[in-house]
Order: sequence, then C-alpha cells, then structure tokens
Amino acid sequence: MRSRFVSEGDYRNIYAIGDIHGMAGNLEELLDIIPYDPAEDLLVFLGDYIDRGPDSRRVIEMLCRLRSKTENVVFLMGNHEQMFLDFLNGADPLLYFWNGGKATLESYGFREVDYGRYEVFLPDEHRKFFEALIHVLETENYFFVHAGVRPGVDLSEQNEEDLLWIRHEFIY
Repeated sequence: MRSRFVSEGDYRNIYAIGDIHGMAGNLEELLDIIPYDPAEDLLVFLGDYIDRGPDSRRVIEMLCRLRSKTENVVFLMGNHEQMFLDFLNGADPLLYFWNGGKATLESYGFREVDYGRYEVFLPDEHRKFFEALIHVLETENYFFVHAGVRPGVDLSEQNEEDLLWIRHEFIY
C-alpha cells in the first residue's frame, strides 16, 4: 500500500474531488468553481477518474497537465484505476467491462484483435500516471482514501482492498 503524509499547516485549504468517471466537462466546471490556488492550496483527487463516462482519456490528460503545473496536487488510486491496471496486465477483461471499462477503452481507441485480446494505445505518460497513484493521503486530522476504511480497524492496519472497495458496511 502506497501512502503519503502532508502537514495541513503547509496549505491554506485542502480540496478533495472524487469519482470523476470519465466526465471531463464536469471536471472542468468543478475546477472553475473551486477557488483552488496551486501556490497555497492542496488538491486531492480520490480516484475513479475513468470508466462509465465518454471522456476518460481527456480526464487523464487534464490531470497530467495539472500535475505538471504544481506539486500541490495528489492523486489517489480508485478501484476503477486498479481494474484498468489489472486489465493492462492481462487480467480477465470481463470484470473491467462489467464495471464500465468499455467506455475508457473506447476513449483510448482500444480494439479487440482476437476474442479476449486487445490492442492497447495507452500513452506512456498515462501509464506512468496510473502506476504512480497512491492509496492513502494522511494529514494530522484527515485520512484520505478512495472508498473508505473498515470500522473498528486501526488506520495503520487497513488493507488495500478495503481502501479501494469497501461499501457494504456503509450501505447495508
């Protein structure tokens, strides 16, 4: 599990954005609304940048551009990024497709070359972006993750799967 600690005192504000899901237009609108100042504030993205929506590639391009302009931005891994990396590394594509991955593949121009085998057109910068995602951002008072934490388990003992997937404990 990859994590990072930052001190809240280093920033005027901390903004968190989650679950963009390939909606680049909505992300642009949100970034225009929040008064984020890259020199003084920290912007934390909580994962699920891709899948479902039509513009996953454009979302990743926007996030890569943002990262190149400031160090005051942190990108966390979401379960959809983990499924995408698993897909790229040869995992069975059905789980990924079932969870909205087809939209991401189409935004990148992926194509099936044989049943279950896909040709990948992922820019190197984008692959590096996905591979560099962390699971936890911790401050003195906050513990940022994608999905949540297991109740009753110390934060230092949380497991990666829960950080990416936990929901049953909060929904049912």
